[in-house]
Amino acid sequence: MQEFTEVTNSRMMLLNFPSLFICLSVTGMQIWHLKSFFENKAHLIPIPDLFTYSCDF
Repeated sequence: MQEFTEVTNSRMMLLNFPSLFICLSVTGMQIWHLKSFFENKAHLIPIPDLFTYSCDF
């Protein structure tokens, strides 16, 4: 029984690395997609520059 547990633990350890790689890859792709999405969105909707307007009191 102890041998079975050790084999199972080693297999689970080996499966953790591909799982971590997949999670980090998906995270990177999501960040890249959101970055490009908001860069493209900024070209479509002009955002006023608040620092160029002068306030006359």
